[in-house]
Amino acid sequence: GALPTFRAYYPTRETLREALHRVVHNFQLQCEFEDLGRDIDDVLQALGEHIGLPVAQWTLRANFQIQVLSSLFYRNKGAYLVARLRGERGVVPLILALVHDPRGVAIDAVITSADEASAVFGFTRSYFHADLESPAEVVGFLAGIMPFKREDELWTALGYHKHGKRVFYRTLIRHLEGGAARFAPIEGDRGMVMAVFTLPSLNVVFNVIKDRFDPPKST
Repeated sequence: GALPTFRAYYPTRETLREALHRVVHNFQLQCEFEDLGRDIDDVLQALGEHIGLPVAQWTLRANFQIQVLSSLFYRNKGAYLVARLRGERGVVPLILALVHDPRGVAIDAVITSADEASAVFGFTRSYFHADLESPAEVVGFLAGIMPFKREDELWTALGYHKHGKRVFYRTLIRHLEGGAARFAPIEGDRGMVMAVFTLPSLNVVFNVIKDRFDPPKST
C-alpha cells in the first residue's frame, strides 16, 4: 500500500538516542554508515544548542513526537532526511543531510532552524527527487517547519514547476485584492533590457523585457 506522509516516533528523555537510530534505520538504506553512533551524538548536540539546554534536560512529555517524512529527498550527490520535533516547546525542524563516500554513509549536516531549512528548499537550487504519494500533504508538512516560506516555492523545490507557478499566481491575485499592495521601482541602476520592479509586501521582484532596448543592446 501507499506509504504514510510521515512516520511518528514517541521517544522519552531516556530513549531519544535510540529513537533517532530507529528513524535513520527505518529508511533501509542499502549501504553501511561510517559511524552512526558518532553522527547521532552530533545530532543531539545540535538540538541541544538550538533549544538552549542539553537534550537530556529537555522535558519530553507524553505528547512529544518526532515526525519524519516517509521519503528521502535526493539532490546532486546527497540525500536529506526531513523531520520535525513537536512538543511542549512548539515545532523544531530537523533535517539531516546524508552523504555517501567510500567510507560509508555519514550525516554531513544537521539543520534545526526555519531559516536554514528555507535555504535548503530555496527555489534558486536544483529541485529535489523524491517518491511522494501525496505531494500536497508533503508541502503542508514543510510549510509547518518553514512558516515564512511561500507555498509556491515549496512546490517548485519539489519539481512541480507548473503547479508552483499556478499557486504563485493565485497568491499574487489574492494579495492584490487586499487593496493595500503597491508596486515600486527597484533600487539600483536602470536596466537596458528589462524594467525591474518589486512588490515589497509580498517580497517578490518582477522583470519585464522592454520593447525597445538602450544602445548598445539591439536584440
